[in-house]
Amino acid sequence: MNTPPPTPQALGELVVELASPPSGLTGPVPFGSLVSASLPSELADAEARPLWTPDAELASILERAVPTPTIADPGPTERFVRVWTDLPASKVRSLVGPEVVRAWRPPQVVPSSAQLATLAAGDPLVLNQGYLEAPTGTFYPLHAAKSEWGVNAIAVLNRPGGMGEGARLTVLEGGFWLPDGVDTWRHADLPPLHLLWGDNLPSWKSHGLKDLGIICAQPDNQVGLRGIANQAQVAPLSLAPPGTGTVDVYDALKKALVNSAWGDVVHLAWTTEVDVTSGTASSPVAVPPQVDPAVRHLIALGTMMGVTIVQASGNHSEDLGAFAPADPAFAGAFSVNIGAPIVGACNAFDGRWKYPSGYGHPVRHFAWGTDVATLDKRPSVPYDGYTSGYDGTSSASAIFSACATVIQGMMQTQRGHKLHPLILRYLLYISGTPPTGGTELSHARMPNLGAAAQLLGL
Repeated sequence: MNTPPPTPQALGELVVELASPPSGLTGPVPFGSLVSASLPSELADAEARPLWTPDAELASILERAVPTPTIADPGPTERFVRVWTDLPASKVRSLVGPEVVRAWRPPQVVPSSAQLATLAAGDPLVLNQGYLEAPTGTFYPLHAAKSEWGVNAIAVLNRPGGMGEGARLTVLEGGFWLPDGVDTWRHADLPPLHLLWGDNLPSWKSHGLKDLGIICAQPDNQVGLRGIANQAQVAPLSLAPPGTGTVDVYDALKKALVNSAWGDVVHLAWTTEVDVTSGTASSPVAVPPQVDPAVRHLIALGTMMGVTIVQASGNHSEDLGAFAPADPAFAGAFSVNIGAPIVGACNAFDGRWKYPSGYGHPVRHFAWGTDVATLDKRPSVPYDGYTSGYDGTSSASAIFSACATVIQGMMQTQRGHKLHPLILRYLLYISGTPPTGGTELSHARMPNLGAAAQLLGL
């Protein structure tokens, strides 16, 4: 997405939902040109812009990637406009009349009144999930998991759809600790889940379990953790096609898209290793799978289908904005916008970039990459084991995917429709929390579910 336009300094921003979408609005225009009502000059001349602006580069890549170049209709959300005026929202509604459905001020980041200790009396380990907290900027270096620097999941817990009800998330992993015909083990915190497709690779079962803990650990079993989207429909799907025992991102993503519908989220938990050039030498680095042109084609197709495909930025400290592959077949992978969020990682204890997360301008989102409490299974612990050490872009991208799923659940539950991937990605950016310092994640924002929900009036 394009960088949000600068806000006029003298006026406050108002979000307005019109009864009908404005025709051809790319902004800025006088607000009075969007409605037929006779308005006082202070409102008629107020600057108005669309809530989001389509990216011409994305349209170009879609034309090259698929036979039909048209991006799917984003639906009712295109009725939202941003207006810069100091008039109260109630005054704007009364002046314009029925052409305005609602109007409200965008959110301010404030501490949540809810506390983790009150979420569920019988969940003793939920207190270690600081990534659920509001982004108040309180850090605890010696107890990082309790830092109040999170995605503000607390703010939406009790709102319709606020735990992912009505949404669907496909988790693409190499393996999961789930019943697979021979292994009947299932973590006590998980709902009944079964592998949707593919081979359940033993070496990746722990990694997949950790993702599921962040996403859908059940909060009402009197045992442990709270998944961010614990009421969503979660579909685990293997990256290894049936009978192969080998990861194939293209075939797995193709299967995920076949099983996806408009508004779904796909968590693509894999990074691809390619050689990059440094001086006269080359070395392998882990980068998002869109580096593969075939996978990039599928991700662009998924965006057109209305599916949000989330990628990790990789854990090799690569500047994706200056990506220099040794093989020219991988060139230009991150210079195009295909609509898929790329997620970097920050430290829980200080809110800064977490080495060695991938970074740079293609990385527009981030979340906790240290001290993430989630589910775990090791031979030396009981079946209901936990860890507070999940990290890197693996944990960060799982947190982001869960947040995206919650927003889709709230939209479906309260509005009867979900958001186009481009709008969802832009929403989580403009309502998100910036890093506390450094340049690596300066282009990125951490999701703030409370702020995103307020921006859409949910």
